[in-house]
Amino acid sequence: MKLFLKWTSSSACILFSVSFFALLDPCYGYFVTVEADSSECFFDRVKTGTKVGLTFEVIEGGFMDIDVQISGPDGKVIYSGERETNGKYTFATTSDGVYQYCFSNKMSTLTTKTIMFTMDIGDAPEATKSSSPEQQNAEHEKLENMVRDLASALTTVKHEQDYMNVRARIHASVNENTNSRVVMWAVFEALIILAMTIGQVFYLKRFFENQILPSNPIVGNLYPVVQGFAAVCISEDRIKQQRMTEDRRLSEDRQLQDSTEKAVEEARKEAEKTARKAAEKAAEEARKEAEKTAEESRKATEEARKATEDTKKAVTRILEDRTIQDRRAHEDAVRAQMVVRLEFNAGVQA
Repeated sequence: MKLFLKWTSSSACILFSVSFFALLDPCYGYFVTVEADSSECFFDRVKTGTKVGLTFEVIEGGFMDIDVQISGPDGKVIYSGERETNGKYTFATTSDGVYQYCFSNKMSTLTTKTIMFTMDIGDAPEATKSSSPEQQNAEHEKLENMVRDLASALTTVKHEQDYMNVRARIHASVNENTNSRVVMWAVFEALIILAMTIGQVFYLKRFFENQILPSNPIVGNLYPVVQGFAAVCISEDRIKQQRMTEDRRLSEDRQLQDSTEKAVEEARKEAEKTARKAAEKAAEEARKEAEKTAEESRKATEEARKATEDTKKAVTRILEDRTIQDRRAHEDAVRAQMVVRLEFNAGVQA
């Protein structure tokens, strides 16, 4: 009896493991580049009643849009979408044959588009049945159905996680590009303001500069004599007035230079503040997107864990029921043997 129970548990565990890895839906992920004014098509041969799914995302190029079309073996359009950025479409096949998926970029004349997509091909209805004697039992069929559901759920979780990772990379790239552009534009504005300020300072200095020495060399040589004679002739009040005028000009020039430097400093601070705010905003958006992606992944993982626990409980319950049935069958067999022996002994005595 112990050997029989041990063999039953081992065979059930092996059956669970083999069924789990064998029933995973085939999934194919691709990255394809669609040139301008062209289209790319892919084909799959499937049977009637098979569940087929297409998930796609435009990750680069133009306005991030593409035309999508799914056709059946008879050429009938099953699904058609125009200028879509991303999407997910699932359907059940109605006939055997080759199904076609096409991505068209004919609306664009210059821009090339890069697309990430996955095609999920489920099991055909006849492929889910087994002819082995062990799996004809109702409990085994129930266990297989639960394992198949778990495999489908895990495949869906994996697809969603890959999809979220791609979207996170796309948003991170957009945030980095936006941040770099904002910083470069702020630096460019600061350089323009600084250049304009320096030009104005030099222009005003040249405008207020006093051209004292003449350009003629003869007059230039006589200039000290004339200056000395003028110093003697000009009254002391005139000299004081000239000094006051020069001092006032110097004071005005100094004030103008101080105000210009102050304006340059304020412009620089404003540019740094703008760049810092833009960088902080971009970083905050990237952080929120990453937290959102992590939360969705955590929820998906939690759902998969719950499904695994439910499956384990179902397997344990089935094994316990089988053990009880085997024990009862053994007890019935023992009772039957005892009855036969008693009848045989009674017959011998008679």
